[in-house]
Amino acid sequence: MVNNLIYFNGSFCEVRPSDFNRKINYATGKGVKVGVIDSGWAQELVDYRIQKGIGLVDPEDELHLKYSSDCNDRNGHGTSCAELILRIAPDALIYPVKVFGKRIETSANILIEGILWAIKNELKILNISLGTLLPEALEPLYKVCEIAKQKGMILVASKSNTDRMSYPAIFENVIGVESGNFDNMFEYEIQVEEGIECKAKGIYPNIYCLNGIRNRLGGNSFAAPAITGIISLFVEIFPELDTEHIRGILQKYAGE
Repeated sequence: MVNNLIYFNGSFCEVRPSDFNRKINYATGKGVKVGVIDSGWAQELVDYRIQKGIGLVDPEDELHLKYSSDCNDRNGHGTSCAELILRIAPDALIYPVKVFGKRIETSANILIEGILWAIKNELKILNISLGTLLPEALEPLYKVCEIAKQKGMILVASKSNTDRMSYPAIFENVIGVESGNFDNMFEYEIQVEEGIECKAKGIYPNIYCLNGIRNRLGGNSFAAPAITGIISLFVEIFPELDTEHIRGILQKYAGE
């Protein structure tokens, strides 16, 4: 059965059991490799589920690509997203792909390199809680997302927190997500004909940030991890699922 208490740095995050869990045989995302393209993972949190990732940010110029082993989170965004995934899929394996430094801002080049790293390391699901409106990023970003999809990876991306449609969330080879009004992390809506096809819970009163601090956070960034976590449960049961198949399964279980 799903462990309903997820431990983070001296405090517990309760995950309420639901009919959804029962209908998928209490899957926990065991062994599913999930990449989190974001700001890394807080080094003060030691967790066996956090795997060796990659740092792609030059500390001297955060919009410049630099490969390193430094995945330490310096703004908390990535740690928060990873925690939300683990609340739903507590046995998933998280691979931090650090594209943000102290600011929640990156370049298209760094983002593309992060996706290429995930492809090379054969990750199954990739959470991308960011979006861009830069015209010059559209074509190269679409191409690398298509490569990932063809390799069997499932990409989940949040809409930007603007009224405009951002990418990669808008791409048809990506599951696009925005925040909706839900009480439970396992609740969501999906309309595959829409550009941003999923809505999920995006407001949380108690998310770990950095240095033992928890805050109330909300926005589209935090809706994408809910869908990523749910997909992780399905992938544990059906490891060969791809993007098109997962859309059908999400439709089947929506509202459960």
